[in-house]
Parts: sequence; C-alpha cells; structure tokens
Amino acid sequence: MTDLINTRLRMLCLVAQKYEPDVSAIQDLHSEVYETDVEYQTAYQAMETLVESGYLSKRSVDGHRNCYMLTERGAERLLTIHDQIQDVTAELRALLQD
Repeated sequence: MTDLINTRLRMLCLVAQKYEPDVSAIQDLHSEVYETDVEYQTAYQAMETLVESGYLSKRSVDGHRNCYMLTERGAERLLTIHDQIQDVTAELRALLQD
C-alpha cells in the first residue's frame, strides 16, 4: 500500500464503483461514502497521479471533462490490498480469541 496514499486509494476505490466517472462525480461519491468533502484540485491531482501510475485510464468526454476507468493494473492492486487486509484481519481475530 506504500505506493498509494490514502486519498489516491480512496479515489481508486471510488472509480471502481462507478462507470467512467469524471472528477465531479468522484467528488460527489467521496462526500457520500466518506462523509467528507475533497477539493476539486486534490481529486484531480489524485486521479492524474493514478493515471500516470497506470492504475486508471482516462478519456475525454466533451473536450473539457475526462472520465476515468480502472485498468487491469488498478484492479489487481485493489485485489492485493483487499487480500492483505483480509490476512491482517484474520490474524487480529485469532489474537483476540486467544
């Protein structure tokens, strides 16, 4: 997870939940899911970094807006993070039961 800071990880998860969202849609979903606002510039920078890292791809919608899609690399990274969290959770449960 060291390659994804919290904001980027959240953005990656949000894009995985929507079909080709733009930054404004991600901002709205972020507010809904995490109950906190994210500035447009912060969201945009996070999305662009995820594109540069190969976790997302983007395409122009109307010459002004971009929509974002999860790449295979992005999906694999989310699955890896999910597996790591599941492993830690299982270890914690085992410790708590002892």
